Amino acid sequence: MRGEVCAQVEQRVIRGTVTDSAGVAVAYVNVRIGRDLRVTDDSGRFSVTLNDRKATKLEFRRIGYLPTDFQLAAGGDTTLTVELIATAQLLSGTVVKVKEQMVKLERRGFYRRMTDREKGINSGHFITAEDIEKRNFPNRFTILLEEIPSVRIRNVGGSMGPTGSGGCVMTTYLDGARLVAYAQQSLTEPTGFYTGGPQRRPPPGGGLDGIILTSTVAGIEVYSRGNQAPPEYQSLNGSCGVILIWTR
Repeated sequence: MRGEVCAQVEQRVIRGTVTDSAGVAVAYVNVRIGRDLRVTDDSGRFSVTLNDRKATKLEFRRIGYLPTDFQLAAGGDTTLTVELIATAQLLSGTVVKVKEQMVKLERRGFYRRMTDREKGINSGHFITAEDIEKRNFPNRFTILLEEIPSVRIRNVGGSMGPTGSGGCVMTTYLDGARLVAYAQQSLTEPTGFYTGGPQRRPPPGGGLDGIILTSTVAGIEVYSRGNQAPPEYQSLNGSCGVILIWTR
């Protein structure tokens, strides 16, 4: 009991609201605090509970705004208001494009599922456009997947693609259309892909790296097991994982 009380004393809750220079709330901002990643809700709010009260770094990222980082001193529960500055090159057309991109991801349920993960409802791994931009847009799409636990990039059927535990081929969706990649048994095509129904076929030999530029990606969701993915995005290989790729 005493140990539980001590653990609670050491915890620290950081809450905050992200606004623009006019004081208007900014929704769907990536907020990284230590190793924790959060996303602000539609009112620009976020909250994270840390297991200690040490100093920590906060990073705020969203397309259309300058990256904002600062060091938070050691201490107890903290409430913040963070102001993001719009990038100088944002013209009216660019603003519209950014808003359309955010709305597109919202309609597809990306932010809802990302928020569910924060609540412990969802076990997916999420990569946002801001994360990709921070990594200077790697020249291969599969590089973005290499740091995700249980995902391995292997040569399957002549193309590089993601595999899950046991070497099973992960089912991949591009903007909601299934890329039936590297089917394990019935597939004989040299590309490693086949089509049928609402699916998309990559060019010969290209794999995911051949059809997806990292600069065009708005968001990625990775589910290590098929039964963890949203019901509308089923795995073709039983319990093998699922990858959802959303473009701008």
